Amino acid sequence: MATKTAVLEAEVGMGNQHCYVEDVALREPIDALDFSDPTRWLLAMKNRLALMSEARRYHHASVRIEAWTAEPPAHDGWGSPQEVELRLDEGRVELWELGAGVATAGPVALGFRGDVRVRGYRRGGREVDAQPGIVRGVEMFLVRFWPADRG
Repeated sequence: MATKTAVLEAEVGMGNQHCYVEDVALREPIDALDFSDPTRWLLAMKNRLALMSEARRYHHASVRIEAWTAEPPAHDGWGSPQEVELRLDEGRVELWELGAGVATAGPVALGFRGDVRVRGYRRGGREVDAQPGIVRGVEMFLVRFWPADRG
């Protein structure tokens, strides 16, 4: 049975329509992700995830990162998730706004490293563009990590 072992919740600026969840060991340049597939909003490479927004303008999204001991149950009410696999060298992740220069939140220790699976959910991004000013907390992301099963 899967057990939740860690949680990080924060609000992050969505500059250029995305933000990052990065392992503290990250050394690759920021442009190493492939943004060419418009159907993908959860993008991964070694030590980095990008969360792509549906909104077209700058805003602050709420992000919840969870660590699980095994594949977590589906989360109802969030629509269709996307899944990726990546490698984390340290297993401690931070939330980053593009160009901020410092982490927005974290690090949080996931309790594992190496090959991991990630399932992401998002909602509320379409409502951002209809509201005036810099919107906060309307778009939400839920990002769940667990060890990849290599058995």
